[in-house]
Amino acid sequence: MRARRHPSDVTDEPWALTEPFIPVYPGGRPRKADFREVLDAILDMPRTGRQWRDLPGGFPPESRVWRYFDEWRSSATLDRIRDARRRKVRTKEKPYRPRPLLSEALLKRAMIQRMLHRLGPPGRGSNIATGSDGWGRSRCGS
Repeated sequence: MRARRHPSDVTDEPWALTEPFIPVYPGGRPRKADFREVLDAILDMPRTGRQWRDLPGGFPPESRVWRYFDEWRSSATLDRIRDARRRKVRTKEKPYRPRPLLSEALLKRAMIQRMLHRLGPPGRGSNIATGSDGWGRSRCGS
């Protein structure tokens, strides 16, 4: 097991889940980057709010971290990693039924609010003469 240097460092279990999503390009010269350290640096950025140039000394060089971040972002690798980690957490919370994105109660509430908005405020209708839809105060003196 590797020693954690920063609070955002990926532990062994999440790394085992994440590692298959890291793209491997056969051929060419061997890479010098340790992808786990690169991922640690990428995950440290939003937690601390640092600039790329302010990465601490324990991480790979900022240019290398940025290059892999840009590559993984554009190829949707970071999205796949996030989705796999989210799925793992949600199935651990409720192994019998993963949590849906929107609960049924929130969905019903949104549908009712949209329907009420289309109908207009209660007790007032639209006024064809003034063009009012029933919202706001009347300015025609009636």
